[in-house]
Amino acid sequence: MNMLDALDKIEISSDYFLVSAFMEEGKDAWTFMFFCKADNTVIDFRVGESVEKGSAQNAANIPNHENFQELDVNIKIDHLSATEKARSKIHSKPSAIYAALTMKNGSPAWSISFICLDLNAYIFDIDAKSGEIMKEDSFSLFTKL
Repeated sequence: MNMLDALDKIEISSDYFLVSAFMEEGKDAWTFMFFCKADNTVIDFRVGESVEKGSAQNAANIPNHENFQELDVNIKIDHLSATEKARSKIHSKPSAIYAALTMKNGSPAWSISFICLDLNAYIFDIDAKSGEIMKEDSFSLFTKL
């Protein structure tokens, strides 16, 4: 499902603004997080065949909530293009792929994460307007056990 099509299915008060969009490859659903600065709450929505609305939660429990920025969804690079660009940089077979769109340094950016069969994780930040890889990181999951 296209992110913007999923986003159009959500009805929420104008007091809230979109902070992030998340998708796991292979699942036809998006998870969106909205933030209300006035009462310092977040609400999550999962949008697939249906729309599931989470309950409002105190944003104070979320790291860096005071730095939330409204997500600019006017992007040129979709999650599929960002994933393919990042996938071309890894040489192991992914067992799970995640895509998250957030604001980074004032611009929308995809964070594409691969968990691979060799128990390495690869994370790429890709500018959602230009397609430029802004950051690459990898680590062994063995060191995290």
